Amino acid sequence: MKILHLCGGSLNSGATLGATALHKALLQQGVDSKLMFSKGDKSDDVPIAEPFFKSKLARKLFNLSTKWVEPQILKSEATYNNTDLSIGVVGHPFFIKRQQIENADIIHLHWINSRFLRIKAIQHFNKPIVWTLRDAWPYTGGCHYTTNCERYKTGCGQCPILGSSNPKDITRKVVLSKEAHLPADIRYIALSNWTAEQARASYLLKDQSVQVISNSIDSTFLSPPSQSKKEIRRNFNLPQGKTIILAGAAKIDSKYKGYIQILPDLSDSNDCHLVTFGRISEALRSKIKIPATHLGEISSPQQLRGLYCAADIFIAPSTQEAFGKTLAEASACGLPVVCYDIGGPKDIIKDRVTGYRIPKDDRAAFIKRTLDLAAAPEIRKAMGTAAIQRTESHFSPTTVAQQHISLYQQMLSPAEIKKR
Repeated sequence: MKILHLCGGSLNSGATLGATALHKALLQQGVDSKLMFSKGDKSDDVPIAEPFFKSKLARKLFNLSTKWVEPQILKSEATYNNTDLSIGVVGHPFFIKRQQIENADIIHLHWINSRFLRIKAIQHFNKPIVWTLRDAWPYTGGCHYTTNCERYKTGCGQCPILGSSNPKDITRKVVLSKEAHLPADIRYIALSNWTAEQARASYLLKDQSVQVISNSIDSTFLSPPSQSKKEIRRNFNLPQGKTIILAGAAKIDSKYKGYIQILPDLSDSNDCHLVTFGRISEALRSKIKIPATHLGEISSPQQLRGLYCAADIFIAPSTQEAFGKTLAEASACGLPVVCYDIGGPKDIIKDRVTGYRIPKDDRAAFIKRTLDLAAAPEIRKAMGTAAIQRTESHFSPTTVAQQHISLYQQMLSPAEIKKR
């Protein structure tokens, strides 16, 4: 079987890393898998993966000519200056990739926003389609996180992100466009049971097939480190003899990641040292009281695995998360994880076994559990051992690849083809 994965963003972006892990796992299982992404250049670390525009000039011209379209449409409807909506009216010219589409047996969509794939283009693929729900966008009128809004259940409109009171605002139009143009036989994959519940309750996907298959993690994180913790800390210039609390995300200041509430409240006690990876603003850094090292963006899986192995605890205070790949990676490296009892993290972390799940938004409890764990090396060790075992059995590339292969085979069976 021939699978073509389509994912917006660069190879280092969160959603594309998830798509890449699956793509590599399928290749290891002998599947003819290809990946097409929208930003940046290809990498030797990811075989058979190409940017949509191979020419940097073509990429730049497309971006310059289209970047204003959706913001202008939203500006005419938004009460607030900043919006977190994608309306899917602009996309790459996929007709020039006709041969790649025709050669595929199945098109696997991942995160398709940031002007990568417009809604109306999907109906023209004329291929079986799988769509992994890497956030809420496929079943909403444009938002990527539903937060406390439930209007996705009734077809959107009156969008709180826009500050709109109009039941027929742009979010309602986006829902109607998806309803009119998306093929009815798309097979949707949710990365967690929570995402599946949301999708099945939505106006758009309530009658669609939604199956739960977790993200896999890169096999790099499942291999034991070649150096001791002391040596790894020396490589990163991190303090010896301290309890290292690790925090990380592509954008640490993202309101959905929760770090802006937690990091300033970590107290300078128990000989703890905070380490962060990912982009972090000077404003947030200035509010952190605990001794800290900020390492910036880390794109190499090998480097990131080393960082997990150098730490003692991983904290992930996300308030909404479809999966939580960093939690699974940290667990694979033997780190106990402290997280909120929400979404994807609920499927990854077994409470009091591989870490702690804290009631959502209980900031005081989150801080207390983190610092208590920092003072309990034996508990950390036991949780870390259990975390490695759980990750290997639930999120290994082989396990997740086999689950996808079973779905693909089902879609290509004579009975399924006859239905279409």
